[in-house]
Amino acid sequence: ANQRLPRNPKQGEAFICPTRSRKNRMASSNHHIASLNDTTIMKKAKKHPIPDDLDSKPPAKRPRKKNIVQHDITIPIDALSMVMEFLSPRELFNAAFSCKTLRGVVTTHMVVKSAIVHGRHAKRTMEELYALMTSHSIHVPSPLRLLRLSCGKRCEICCLGNVNFVRPRLGLFACWDCVTEWLTKAWNTKWVRYGRNENAYEAVFRNPRVAASGYGSKNYMLSQPTTDASGEPIGPIVCFDDVDKMVNHIGGFDDYFANVLGAPEPEAYNDFNNSFMEIDEMVKAALRGRERLK
Repeated sequence: ANQRLPRNPKQGEAFICPTRSRKNRMASSNHHIASLNDTTIMKKAKKHPIPDDLDSKPPAKRPRKKNIVQHDITIPIDALSMVMEFLSPRELFNAAFSCKTLRGVVTTHMVVKSAIVHGRHAKRTMEELYALMTSHSIHVPSPLRLLRLSCGKRCEICCLGNVNFVRPRLGLFACWDCVTEWLTKAWNTKWVRYGRNENAYEAVFRNPRVAASGYGSKNYMLSQPTTDASGEPIGPIVCFDDVDKMVNHIGGFDDYFANVLGAPEPEAYNDFNNSFMEIDEMVKAALRGRERLK
C-alpha cells in the first residue's frame, strides 16, 4: 500500500489507490452531511420549538418600540385662524381638508385674501367671480367652494379637461368642451316668439341678474340648474327655460327671483364683495409703496 505507483499504469495493470475506496469516501461524506443537517435542525428546533397543537397560530412578533414623545398641546381656534390667513391657496386647502374643525374655521374673507395676495390663476378666479357677484347673477359660493375653485386644475364637470380659472359669465370651473356641448344653450332672438314680444324679452336679457353671453343674435345661457358634488347650487341663477317663464310671470322679475327661483338676497353677496374690494385695495397700496421705494 505504501509502494509508489506509476502515474500512467500500463494496460493490464491494476491501479491501486493508496487512500480509501470511493464507496467508503461517499459513505463518510454522507455521514458528515447528515450530522451537519442534524445539528442545524437541532439549533432551529431550540429557537422555534414545534407546538403540540399543529393547528395553533405561530407566536405574534413583538412590535418594535418607537421613541415617540407625545405632548398634549391645545392651540386656540383663534390662533389657528390667524395663521391660516397667511397661507397660500394650496396650503390653505391642505389645512382645511385635514379635519372638520379646520374646515369650520375657513371663511370667505380668508380665501379671498389668500387668492388675491398670492395672485396667478387664483386671483383671476376671484376677479371673474367678483364681476358676477356684483350683479347678483350667480349662487353665492361657500368658503370651501371658493377654496376649491382657487386650487382647481381639472374641469369640475368631466374631471378630464384642464382648467385654469372659472368661466366668465358662468362662474363654473368647466372646460370648453363641457361648456359648448351641454352646459350652455343658445337663445336665438330670431325666433318668432321674440318678435311678438320683443320688449319683454329684451327686459329679461338686460336684467343684471341674468347671466347671458350675447354673440350676434344668440344669447348663450346655462341650459339647466347645476349643483356640485356636495349638492351646493352653482353657476347662474337664471337658466335657459326661465326666460319664457319670466316673460309670462305676472308678479314681475323680483317676485320670480324670490319665490320661484329662490335666489339669494342681495345682502348675501356683501361678504364676498366687501372682502374683495378691501383686499384688492390693500394689495394695490402695497404695490404703490414698493414703486416709491424703487
